[in-house]
Amino acid sequence: MRFRYTFNVQSHTRLNAALQFTYDGYDFRLEHSNVRLTKVVVTSPHAEVPLDWFMLRKHTLYTEPPDPFFEKVQGWLRIIRGAFGLVGVADISIDECLREFFPSTMDEQLKMQTKSMRYERFKRDQLPLGDHIPERLVQCVLSYEAISEYEIPLEFHRRGMNGQNDGRFVEAIVNFFFVLEYLFGGGQHRKTRLIANFQASPALIEGLAEARRQTFVQLRGADTFEMFQERYGNETDEKVITQMVEMRGFLHHQSVKRPRTWHPALQREYAVDAVFTGAVSQYVLSKAVGEILASDEAMAKLAATPTVQSDAIQLGK
Repeated sequence: MRFRYTFNVQSHTRLNAALQFTYDGYDFRLEHSNVRLTKVVVTSPHAEVPLDWFMLRKHTLYTEPPDPFFEKVQGWLRIIRGAFGLVGVADISIDECLREFFPSTMDEQLKMQTKSMRYERFKRDQLPLGDHIPERLVQCVLSYEAISEYEIPLEFHRRGMNGQNDGRFVEAIVNFFFVLEYLFGGGQHRKTRLIANFQASPALIEGLAEARRQTFVQLRGADTFEMFQERYGNETDEKVITQMVEMRGFLHHQSVKRPRTWHPALQREYAVDAVFTGAVSQYVLSKAVGEILASDEAMAKLAATPTVQSDAIQLGK
């Protein structure tokens, strides 16, 4: 069996005609659209693999085909993507691609029912819908002046949520940490003083407790659940706060001489940390903004502003 992987490219790199070549047994093809580089296609050498997976028509989200080449191809492309960035490539969709399976023998031809699969990350406008809260949407507009006190941490949180959803977990952690530093750091930057200020904040301690509860439910049954329990679920508030501050310091620095570092294209190791820190950020900001929207002034503004939905139902009536 041979495997073919098609990766989409975002670029302003000129490519007047498709390029094809073979290296180390792999066939490469660089494709264009309107003389713009738009795809990288890699076809593997032949390999014998178990056919059980390919004999099924349907697979769950978490069943992976036996594939001896995919991780190697992804590793190559991470390096290639960085080099291509010097000539106008913004991104290669390494984690979102079309994988096709081509039989090499008659036995494979007869048995294989699954011939391809596509990896796509859900965008935030494709995620399941939340609660219907039209009054809150209107109140956010009416009370924008009061909410402006939290403009900066709210922007950090928004960026953190986008980063988390896109798999940029380290960026998400940094943005979520800025929320906590802004609200509870007291202007301190030294590790010991920052930890002390965090530990002295009842609002942050309350956020840690709610984040534990939410993350426990969210990750229960997932392969990352034990990691969550070890890092956050079974630890004291003091230990969790110290760990969060130290992790932010670790992520802030890079050096070729450091024994352990992190790869910007391999951030999954920090997914649990992003989910937990994001839950803390979500809770403390939701509580702060919620208190503004529940104030007498905000409720009076809502009552004094006639707002009609398209189904002719007036809010608050």
